[in-house]
Amino acid sequence: AHNSTINSSTKFTPHELVFGSKFHFPWMLNLSNKNLQKFNVHTQTLHNKIKTVRDAAKVNNTKAKAIREKLFNRNISKEKFYPGDDVYVKNFKLENKFSKKYNGPYKIHKVFKNQTAKILIGDTKKTVHLNKLKKAFLRNQHKQHQMTLRQRK
Repeated sequence: AHNSTINSSTKFTPHELVFGSKFHFPWMLNLSNKNLQKFNVHTQTLHNKIKTVRDAAKVNNTKAKAIREKLFNRNISKEKFYPGDDVYVKNFKLENKFSKKYNGPYKIHKVFKNQTAKILIGDTKKTVHLNKLKKAFLRNQHKQHQMTLRQRK
């Protein structure tokens, strides 16, 4: 059943990709076929057929991969971080379910192009990947932000 099932990403059966022809069940064989080809002609046509099927499967697979990647990344938000921002750092050492999930807030000292940032933890600087950071909106900043929004109106 597996060899005769069409794959959703390649649009071909595994049997077609390996042998270059559709899967034939034993009761489907037609032994009365008198159209026999020479061996080297048969192998050459089979080789060409397998090559075209595999090329088509490769194209179909890259299309399916792009669709899967788009669906996987559809909810990702690219948050921008700048030097001076207050951030929380993800805590991976949770002792129990009531532990804090983030530590901080800390200040960002420098942001690098390789998706990392150097943050200030007390007097020391630590490099952290941006995926492990979450922006911190402190109360003073929140009040200032609300005031600027009111002034714009």
